[in-house]
Amino acid sequence: MRWNPQQPSPMPHGRYTDVYSRVSVPLKDADRTWPTKRLTDAPLWVPVDLRDGNQALAEPMDPARKRRFFEMMVSVGYKEIEV
Repeated sequence: MRWNPQQPSPMPHGRYTDVYSRVSVPLKDADRTWPTKRLTDAPLWVPVDLRDGNQALAEPMDPARKRRFFEMMVSVGYKEIEV
């Protein structure tokens, strides 16, 4: 089982030009292999809205509001939430 299973998307991705065909990365050093690597899967996206760093708002969330926000993210389908 993959650790990051992706769901198919109805987004019409055929309309968009592949970033690798629009940008050329010059290889200055033959020892570097990362410029030639290509992403094949989307990265894991984890919401970080409940971290204390995000509490530098004019009105920081109280624990009850954080709990409601957490439950809303769970209901949306997030499997991992950074707190």
